[in-house]
Amino acid sequence: MTNSSAIESVRRLPSGVLPDELDTFLLRAGGEWFRGFYRNDAAVEASHLKRRLTAQNIGGHVLLESRGVGGLQALAVLERMKWDSTHFGLEIYRVAPVLSDTSLPPEQQRDLLKALHRGVLDAAQASGAGLLLRRLRSSRLGEIRTLEELGYRLADNVVTMTAKVPTAETNLPAGVTVRALTVADVPLAQALMKGSFSLSRFCLEPILQARGEAVYSQWLNNVFAVDAAPMGRVVECDGQFAGFTMWTRDAAVSEEVGHALALLDLFVVGAQWRGRGLGAALLSDTLREMGRTGAQRVEASTWIGQSAAMATYQKLGFAVRENLLSFHLDLEKTA
Repeated sequence: MTNSSAIESVRRLPSGVLPDELDTFLLRAGGEWFRGFYRNDAAVEASHLKRRLTAQNIGGHVLLESRGVGGLQALAVLERMKWDSTHFGLEIYRVAPVLSDTSLPPEQQRDLLKALHRGVLDAAQASGAGLLLRRLRSSRLGEIRTLEELGYRLADNVVTMTAKVPTAETNLPAGVTVRALTVADVPLAQALMKGSFSLSRFCLEPILQARGEAVYSQWLNNVFAVDAAPMGRVVECDGQFAGFTMWTRDAAVSEEVGHALALLDLFVVGAQWRGRGLGAALLSDTLREMGRTGAQRVEASTWIGQSAAMATYQKLGFAVRENLLSFHLDLEKTA
């Protein structure tokens, strides 16, 4: 049987309970993760997903499953975003991961996902959610259509890129210096960030706009609150603060992807300093510093409308991996 007639049930799993047949299901599930990052190995990806699902289950997140005549066929997790909910004064939930049996025909997968997302929507409303977030690859057209049918709308569009970490020294333009980021730089960095994230979902979403830009300023405060010397670089032009980067390393992620990976979290050059080659100098120096910490590859992302930033990334060897779309559903409007 195919299509909706093959769907037997969509149910919320009790806390502390993982789906039956989870191990075999994960080996044929797909769409949520970049398998290339997991060595193009279904078993490695399945192991990663099982650890995440187990942690989410223990953390009290809502797990929903969709079953059909062949058993477990789709799975989703509804997770409350604690920091976001507090910051915006609105109950914000994320739907991730969302997995489906890739061995099924596309039409049947779409029907399964539609039933699953309706179950997620019911669970979100029962939990008092005000806003739902679903971020997914642009190639997941079937699920994107399902989200649109349910009332979700596109919130932002992010390009994810990767590059090898270079070993060559950075040649800086005259009058330009690059140094380590310190806590004394935080006020200057926060001032420089104003207006830099206008294409972010936080700044484009009407119900989040009032406090959208403050997300990044607060994030910077939070980083220094837990790490007195986080990894970051500052570019100065004739002694003036012109831009900065921040990045992280995660040993667990590096182990899973099979190489030492650095994640570029922030890359900002002030509007008045752009067009002078400072961004390329800063990014090049940052990549060199990543190499000094043992990183072999770096992942970065930016919004699709940031053409100048994209040009800088590609100039330094970054290649596009994927396009990630964020969809929001304002439950207060759809209730």
